[in-house]
Amino acid sequence: LKTDFPRGSFVSVQDFSENHHHKVRNEPQAKYYQSVDSTLYMVVVRYHLDDATKLPHEVRDELRATYASVDRPPIIVETLAFVSADRKHDNAFVRHVNDRYVVPYMQSIGDFSTHYARSDGCKSQFKCAMHFDWVSRKQSETGVRTDWSFFCSCHGKCDCDPEGGSIKSAAANWERHGDLEGMRVQAKLPDAASFVNEGSANEGSAAGSPHGYHAGLTKPKDPLLTKLRWGRKNAIWRRQFINVPTTGPQAVSRIYSECTLDGSARMHSFVDVGTPGTILWRERSCHQCENCWAGRASTGCSDEKRFGRAVRVPIIHPKKPESSLARMLRSVQSKPLPDMIKAVTDGQYVCVVVKDNPHEPWMLGRAGGDVEKATANDVTEAAELGFTIKAGAEVLRLIKFEPFELGSRRYIETKVPLVVPATALRRGELKPNNVNELRKSVRIKNQASRYGESTFELKEEDLRAIVAILGSEIGDFKVDKLLAHRVVVQRGKPVDQFQVKWQGWEREEDLTWEPLSAFGNDEALLAEAADVEGK
Repeated sequence: LKTDFPRGSFVSVQDFSENHHHKVRNEPQAKYYQSVDSTLYMVVVRYHLDDATKLPHEVRDELRATYASVDRPPIIVETLAFVSADRKHDNAFVRHVNDRYVVPYMQSIGDFSTHYARSDGCKSQFKCAMHFDWVSRKQSETGVRTDWSFFCSCHGKCDCDPEGGSIKSAAANWERHGDLEGMRVQAKLPDAASFVNEGSANEGSAAGSPHGYHAGLTKPKDPLLTKLRWGRKNAIWRRQFINVPTTGPQAVSRIYSECTLDGSARMHSFVDVGTPGTILWRERSCHQCENCWAGRASTGCSDEKRFGRAVRVPIIHPKKPESSLARMLRSVQSKPLPDMIKAVTDGQYVCVVVKDNPHEPWMLGRAGGDVEKATANDVTEAAELGFTIKAGAEVLRLIKFEPFELGSRRYIETKVPLVVPATALRRGELKPNNVNELRKSVRIKNQASRYGESTFELKEEDLRAIVAILGSEIGDFKVDKLLAHRVVVQRGKPVDQFQVKWQGWEREEDLTWEPLSAFGNDEALLAEAADVEGK
């Protein structure tokens, strides 16, 4: 697999390395309770130099000359080292680094159609139904077919172990001997982000430094040509360090739909066939004949008796029961969007979604007329709200209404005109809950120059409908606290349920009973559930 893989493809070997200890104390107890650790996830990739068409020409020429001088085929080996303070070694981390970094990086240096991946069979990290379902979707999502196979779970079995060890040794050596701005400083790698900071251990120290030469982390100590002359077939060309943050949009998301694939434990080869939710599995990977390199069924495999028959199997996604609150919200139906757009008239109250604004995901406004065609000025005004539209597109002109207070259903007219694309409309023909003008708060009276005279009280059923319609666009409800615990029998089995108080819902009839599975992997909520259950 490492030497005979087809052109237009790349091979990766992936595994977690043992955590790197940034600050290890000498005292036995402090070593465990005061050390700072970072996850190291190693991905060693191989590809044919001629496929890396997007590398600079001078780099390709230098590499080709290096391999030609030792009469070896130019198969380039690189290490992508992912460093993170996220210490959960799970399948979500594996999916995240492949989706966000590995495949995009390979597409940035060449045109590749297939990714042959190898790893051990750890069930919490690789060999699980969620991983196979994810593999089945790669060709349709990225255009790169994924062929994932497994070897045995043991130490020293692949490229990742020596690479992880080399990096940790180099990092420790840098801590002891490396220079930082001409000074010898301890704890120069205090956290995960320090691995990728410019001017740190990545670049190393020059030969004339006060504390001697240090090659750094990104460039292996010995030149590529030297290692090839020593006979090292797997000589690393370069290393790249990527910090995976624990917060923000680049952090690992652990939300994935539940799925099952019975009988997968005995299989060791899983191939993406281009149909999401369907996988081609096999007892062992062949990777020897043209038929199997292409990921086809094993009817044309020259050694089917040895490797087993390849069969397409569906991955099962059991229907997850909705919570009582979700069922209630989704029972509220709205008109199709084209019908709502046609029904907008002057003076009508509507709700529009706001793009990429977590603080104000939707707004209420009063239409200033029918739907119109966007002008050049409209394009500029819409861009200020995060919308990208073209001149001539259908837009709504609104007067914005703001809530009296955060979370209030009472709104007041502002003097802020809005221009939004008609496609941002989420609910129209809203009727006020109030007949007379609402009594204004002290805050609004003190800022009278900002507001108009009209007030509007949003009906509670309209608020629930808006939340239900937007759904994942603004996120689901947030748990305020858990109040009680009970056990009910469903289909002959006991099920734990917890009474939930939702943020922003104060009435007693808004309390709902939810199963433990509704809280996902939220550790704080799971701990709170354990406390409530123990009372």
